[in-house]
Amino acid sequence: MIVEFEVVETREAYGEIAGEEDAYVRRRRFLEMLMPFDPLFSVFGVSLGGDPDAALQALAAWSFLMPEAIDERALDALDELERDHAWELSRRTLEDVRDLFKNSWDRIPLQGIRAGIFLLDPARMNPADRRWGYTGIGSVPGYALLLYAEPNEYNMARIQATLAHECHHNVRLALFPWNPADLSVAQHIVMEGMAEAFATELYGEETARYYVTEIDEDGLSRARAAIGAALDERGFDATRSYVYGDRAATMGGERLGLPDFAGMAVGYRVVRQYLEETGASVAEATFLPADEIVRGSGYLDLGGAAEAASRSGFRITHPSHGVASNSRVTWAIPIRRSVFLIAVLIASTSCIVAAPVTTWPSSTNRSELRAQTWTSWTASTPSGSSMAPITASRSRPGGVNCRRMAVVSRSRRTAEARTRSPIRTLSTGSTRV
Repeated sequence: MIVEFEVVETREAYGEIAGEEDAYVRRRRFLEMLMPFDPLFSVFGVSLGGDPDAALQALAAWSFLMPEAIDERALDALDELERDHAWELSRRTLEDVRDLFKNSWDRIPLQGIRAGIFLLDPARMNPADRRWGYTGIGSVPGYALLLYAEPNEYNMARIQATLAHECHHNVRLALFPWNPADLSVAQHIVMEGMAEAFATELYGEETARYYVTEIDEDGLSRARAAIGAALDERGFDATRSYVYGDRAATMGGERLGLPDFAGMAVGYRVVRQYLEETGASVAEATFLPADEIVRGSGYLDLGGAAEAASRSGFRITHPSHGVASNSRVTWAIPIRRSVFLIAVLIASTSCIVAAPVTTWPSSTNRSELRAQTWTSWTASTPSGSSMAPITASRSRPGGVNCRRMAVVSRSRRTAEARTRSPIRTLSTGSTRV
């Protein structure tokens, strides 16, 4: 099987844009420079060959440096990238990735990887990320982006590790395509942790990046308890709050009292411990399902994690019996696919601040966004009617032993924030998580 690898040369294109005085031509050349990655952007509902204003608006929301802002400072940043051999190192990284999987490409449904280096606008980035000055995107198999706002000693020392991380996402997601509506916490932390373990296996432990190193022991302990108790939670709206920690709240996620990037730090340690326990390489582990990695690592206390998390405030135990719930009812609302996919990119790139838009149609055979979760200590959830009026008028409670229940409303559209307002009346035997 022939797998093609390519690094798109963008340095010269940026120089041409900077030297162009005509604003229309600058915009056109900017979109032409990005066109080799149009299939990536199209997954998120953006056509680089369509309405240029709409495309540029979307790219601005993703923190790309806009054509009118490509000036001498931008060229200085590109010069720094060139002095640090960013394009050459990127080519070498693709060769390393190809060689590491050289005996496995016939098992990977991926025809190649196209990589590119582009500039970000620091003013548009999440303030918490400006310190690091870079990020990457690898969530669409076949494409990997390195994005830099301010090249510095830290991020230049990790050019290859960053690209390797994104390339591993390409491979892993080709093997295990993710459905944002059904993505589990276990799958999400393993995906991120394995990508970082792949990078450090190639380029050394010293290249591990801030989201796995910038966490203290207390934060790591709390994260292990919370994540161990939530491995089966599903839906990107739920997983991002564990994987990205409380920073996810700036992107429409739920604040759980977790350190930033908690799940990435835990996932990295899960994968590393699995490799140590089994003697497998990251390349070999790439073909294994997330649940097998989690169980085989022994890093998370799967038996006592729920109770530990309850004591930490991540699950509410029965006030009398002190046991965690075995039954759960999740109230969910359908979401618009295109906006949801943009939210996925938002959380993975750390560049954008936005929240998904939600609606309440009469059917629920669409991707869903978790709105509220209740736990029950009985075989069913009694008095479910006390939940529904707070959630949405004319919603139908189920009161059954289930892991998921869709809320249905035939008449109203309700904003996400409305569904997150506190429930004022607790059902007998149940409480909100």
